[in-house]
Amino acid sequence: PRLDGEATALQHCIGELKGRPRQVIELSYAQDQPSEAIGRELNLTAANVRTILKRTREALKRCVERQLALRGGST
Repeated sequence: PRLDGEATALQHCIGELKGRPRQVIELSYAQDQPSEAIGRELNLTAANVRTILKRTREALKRCVERQLALRGGST
């Protein structure tokens, strides 16, 4: 099913993340931390954390779309 393909593609794309974007995504989603707490932990402002999250989500979306296209899926 399509959702399985999307989940697999998303896992692949998250695995490709490095550095600060990966830290922020993991703290936000895997550990359910608010932006303020992530900022304190990583010495960033909450606004910077939200910007990193937004940009990283956009990059993940593009990556998932590419992965699905490579596998013959549709977006």
